[in-house]
Formats: sequence, C-alpha cells, structure tokens
Amino acid sequence: MKANELRIGNIIKQGTIKSFYEYGVHWGFGCSTKFSDIEPIELTEEWLVKFGFKDSGFATWSKNKITIRNPIQNIYKFRVSDSVGFVYIEYVHQLQNLYSALTGNELNIIEDE
Repeated sequence: MKANELRIGNIIKQGTIKSFYEYGVHWGFGCSTKFSDIEPIELTEEWLVKFGFKDSGFATWSKNKITIRNPIQNIYKFRVSDSVGFVYIEYVHQLQNLYSALTGNELNIIEDE
C-alpha cells in the first residue's frame, strides 16, 4: 500500500493504525508493518453494519445523508445525498477516509448494546 492512502485510525488486517514511521505504520504496542506488507480489509455488509450503516433495501446502505450502493459483490458506490457523482470503494480504510473527509467525523465501530 501507499502511505498517502492511510491515516491514523484506519483499520487494516494487522490492526488499527496508531502512528507512522518512515517505512510503515505502528498498529499496536511494539507492533509495526512496512507499507509494502499492509493488507487492506475488503468492505462487506458486515463492516457497514459495524460502522452503523442501515440496510435501506435494494442493496443500499445509509448513514446520515451518506448512501452506499453495492452494484457488484464487495465493490461499493459511495454517494452523498442526491449528488450524481460516485466513487467506487473496495476497502474499509477507503470508507473511513471518505466518511471523514465528507463529514469531518471519524467512522467508528458501533459497539453492541
């Protein structure tokens, strides 16, 4: 992966990114991974539910004014309100980054109550 695709707080297969160093990321106490070894997590309906998106029917998921459509398995279209532009996203960290950029808020996992 490229460093410019990631932010602190992004979730990757190794864990949640805590900080960066010259050649990679730290994701836990004493745990680090080189950029070339980072494995992204594929975005699935399970992840959308974890982040608090609600199934709106017809393969559409919503949270606030953000809508995600799943036209192809595990490839999602990300749309805000009724705008006509789409961005295709495939990984959890991409959804986290887009959500943060559009809302100014972090996309956190919703804990079961």
